[in-house]
Amino acid sequence: MINNSNNNTDKINSLLSYLPDMDTILPYEILAQFEPGLFLDVGAAAGFATRLMLLANPGGEVIAFEPFAGNIPHLKDILQDLPNWKLVPKAVADFSG
Repeated sequence: MINNSNNNTDKINSLLSYLPDMDTILPYEILAQFEPGLFLDVGAAAGFATRLMLLANPGGEVIAFEPFAGNIPHLKDILQDLPNWKLVPKAVADFSG
């Protein structure tokens, strides 16, 4: 589990308990060490990673890209209590079409 001085540690650990692979913790421990900045969540799905980014680095901002309309309600629901995020309901690729 994450162990740092961030006051969101309990929230992060609770959310991480739902994830099957404990190797996913490392990126969020690293994010918690950065100065607040802009993060991009490309393929945000239901918003779990977006939420963890915001909790690990509360002063940061996240732009979440998610093209599948079926995921949008879940993403909005899981992020509704957090500030500093924006949803872009589009795909990201190195080609158009």
